[in-house]
Amino acid sequence: MIDNRLLALLGVLIEMPKFYLTELSILLNRERKGIEKDIQEINHYLQKNDFPLISIKDNLYIVPEILIKEFNAPEKKLKHTQIFLNEIERMELIYLVTFIRKSELSNFHYQEFLQVSKNTVLTDIRKLREDCRTFDLIFSYSRKKGYFIQGSEINKRKMAFDIITSLLEASNGKWILKYLMSYWNEESDVKKLVEKMKEEATQYSISLVEDRLTEIAYMIILIKIRNKKIEENMEKYTDNISQTSTIFQYCKSILTSIINKVNKEEVYFLSSFLLSIAEGNSCTEENSKLYSVTENVVNTMEALSLVSFPAKETLIKSLYIHLVPAYYRLIFGWNFKNILTNQIKEDNQELFDIVSRALDPLRKITGSEISEDEIAYFVIHFGGQIESQLNCRKQYRAMIVCPNGISSSLILKSELQQLFPEFIFLQKHSVADFKKATEQEYDMVFSTVYIDTKKPIYIVQPIIDSLAKNRIIQKVSKDFIIGNYRIPNVDDLLKIIKRNASIHNEKKLYKELFSCLMSQENKQKEQLPMLEDLLTEEYIQIQTNEKIDNWKQAISLACQPLIDHGNIENRYIEAIFSKLEEYGPFIDLGQGVAIPHARPEDGVNHLGMSFLKLEKPINLLNDENHQVQLFITLAAIDNETHLKALSRLTKILSDKKQLKQLKEATNAKEIIELIKEKGEE
Repeated sequence: MIDNRLLALLGVLIEMPKFYLTELSILLNRERKGIEKDIQEINHYLQKNDFPLISIKDNLYIVPEILIKEFNAPEKKLKHTQIFLNEIERMELIYLVTFIRKSELSNFHYQEFLQVSKNTVLTDIRKLREDCRTFDLIFSYSRKKGYFIQGSEINKRKMAFDIITSLLEASNGKWILKYLMSYWNEESDVKKLVEKMKEEATQYSISLVEDRLTEIAYMIILIKIRNKKIEENMEKYTDNISQTSTIFQYCKSILTSIINKVNKEEVYFLSSFLLSIAEGNSCTEENSKLYSVTENVVNTMEALSLVSFPAKETLIKSLYIHLVPAYYRLIFGWNFKNILTNQIKEDNQELFDIVSRALDPLRKITGSEISEDEIAYFVIHFGGQIESQLNCRKQYRAMIVCPNGISSSLILKSELQQLFPEFIFLQKHSVADFKKATEQEYDMVFSTVYIDTKKPIYIVQPIIDSLAKNRIIQKVSKDFIIGNYRIPNVDDLLKIIKRNASIHNEKKLYKELFSCLMSQENKQKEQLPMLEDLLTEEYIQIQTNEKIDNWKQAISLACQPLIDHGNIENRYIEAIFSKLEEYGPFIDLGQGVAIPHARPEDGVNHLGMSFLKLEKPINLLNDENHQVQLFITLAAIDNETHLKALSRLTKILSDKKQLKQLKEATNAKEIIELIKEKGEE
């Protein structure tokens, strides 16, 4: 008997009938050998049921056309499958089957549904209860009701959507959701609903994230089956969503076509979700308030990172597209997971800290703390912009296809720009848009989904981890002549080792080789100067008797230690004045702190930082709205060397107690002790 996992893989193969096994392994995040073994097992069942077989030649598999045309037949014939679910999938199904329950549910029902023992169900329920607490829910039981979920209706739906998203990321997710609905004898055409949503979106001129439509469709269907009203305070929804807005009217139209009687609460709920995933401002009129917040974020990022973005207006526009849905996620409490947050923090801790501080304008307008998952997306966005300042000659044209939406597409573009700075990157968000392009427009394709093209195609994730970057570089370098990269070709080393030695654990060896060969780069990161390395006693000044009449005099005094030690030339100070007069008080971080800086080419000889505390604040640019007491001048030599020191500084400035101590310090030793204390945390 074939299990659901193999049936799900067969569905993937049908959708991508001619493809390379190595690329499929990347897409499914599985070992190639395991996939080959599963295909052999699928072929065994196909042969047994008189269906044509899937062929494998070298690295290429091909699904015969007759099997593609008759896929529904084998799917129905093999529908009595063995249930094969891991612990997380079982917990997710227990929640969803309870979420849409039509009658009392007991432990016996779960055993029958999941085909597992009583003890397994009890263990799964115990762990599920812990997960429910994340959404302020209680997974309860009573003799009268059986198992049921206690808590806010909106939170119940948010957890359900979180589970739907998780399931659809797995190759057998659609099968699991079909199995869920079949338990309650429910049938629903998800594809039909998705097409309906696409058609309506075109009529309303709304641009939706293609990959999210399936998730939304399943959510609407489960809400319809559940048939429970929202009976909660909807004030924050009514305050932020107008009933006359395009998004509200669109959601009303969609829900009316699926659910007979639709109340306003349902429309507000769906509208809040679509605003949280919409591509920029496609669902709303341009929001000048949020555009201003975006400008403030970019300006703060420039001031904190000491990096001047040459195409600043372009950056603001692209960041605005990402910030708008992030704003609504924070307002409505939609928390989308970023599976690579920990990896991003590990690789870019200094930049992560700085970006987090730069997002203060967004925190202020939403009144919400920003999760590390959200910050991580912004880190990639800014990281790509910083890296793109390297002026490299571009040779090849690469098309990016990412149906996940503009935000994911921009993030992927930033990642690829760092790997291949000499490429010109063109973007088509949907597969439909890509098909409109001619093959003469591009040399290669980077895509998050399978597409049929004669040009080289590389399957990637929107956020690429270190090992995946290595593989992508190796694959592209085999097809195109590109420059040298710091990341070594681990696969070639592995082939040499295989020819000359026995390998007990190939996956572990690969990781250790990669880690070893990358250690030099990691050492360089570790050797970046700390804040206490730069702000030594001779670079710290506490104003006592000197009279400071204006902001120029204050900045000149702040820069003096850097002049005395040869870190900068006098023209660096003039460049700071010039930039302030041209761009305004962009160096003001608020709370009485400013970081004067200019470009490395404006007169920086070597990295340095100086600190000046004034007795009384002065008005920057003679503006009373920009009073500054602390001037921290940094002379940067590039876009990276100073980031470690700055990340420590931003932590101090973000701590009200530490900032107060800085302002009250009476000598350099107190400041040095404070810096060391923070650096050791």
